[in-house]
Amino acid sequence: MTHLDEILNLHDLSLDLLAGDIINCRVRFLYNHQKMCLHHHVYDLNLLHQISDYFNIQVKFEQLKNLNQIIIGQKK
Repeated sequence: MTHLDEILNLHDLSLDLLAGDIINCRVRFLYNHQKMCLHHHVYDLNLLHQISDYFNIQVKFEQLKNLNQIIIGQKK
């Protein structure tokens, strides 16, 4: 829910007829734990390393700080 305002600002209601107007959309998103209507990205450092390997990127720096996972890489 930390990105709710961003999602609402960027959400194209014309492509989401079930959402209705912005007020109904906000209510629907607030009940995401029941409706599962928001898109989420879930990564861990292992998956980020696999992605880096797939794209032939050498990891130069990585940091796990709270929920933030940061990897800096360079194309091999």
